Amino acid sequence: MTKTPNDVKFPKKIRTEVRAFRPEEVYALLGCDAPQWVKDAIVIAFRTGMRPGEIFALKWGDINLDAGYISVQRAISRASSKAKETKTPSGTRRIDIDSKLTAYLMGMELRGLSEYVFPGTPQGKYKYRIPWNIAQIIKGMCREVGIPERNFYSLRHTHATVLMELGIHPKIVQERLGHSSIRITMDTYSHVSPTLQREAVNRFEEI
Repeated sequence: MTKTPNDVKFPKKIRTEVRAFRPEEVYALLGCDAPQWVKDAIVIAFRTGMRPGEIFALKWGDINLDAGYISVQRAISRASSKAKETKTPSGTRRIDIDSKLTAYLMGMELRGLSEYVFPGTPQGKYKYRIPWNIAQIIKGMCREVGIPERNFYSLRHTHATVLMELGIHPKIVQERLGHSSIRITMDTYSHVSPTLQREAVNRFEEI
């Protein structure tokens, strides 16, 4: 039997250095001629820091647009492509969302006809989309706007980096990302430390 795109498993994630986008680069990507589902995923990843598997397993019932938050309940397994409950208590979490993302999601909901935020393709095996080709699409978008190639996961890094540069407490960043400990957050985003150190000194001088 020939495999359809939705039967293709997530590629195994290899831990590499953190390569975040700058916010203006994200906005440039959204101006590209690209599939709408890719742009929708970019917006959600940039504004929440959710993992790719969590984003594509989202149901509309997980999103409270009135109260302004997303409840992360499940993620798509890289091994089987099945949507399963999150592996750890820290993975199951509430992520508050801003008014711009709330409005964007309202527009998406009007376009949607499925219980899933990212419904599967007609020829696919699952009711939700398996973004098997998103890495190639994102890299192509980067080339189109003339910025260094990065992958979809870089949007999660972007969210965390922006928050920490804005002075948001690392504990809050940890909770939003679903890290099991704050040490993971600090180790992953240690490249932001020099900026935080300088900001701390500048604030102290103002006292």
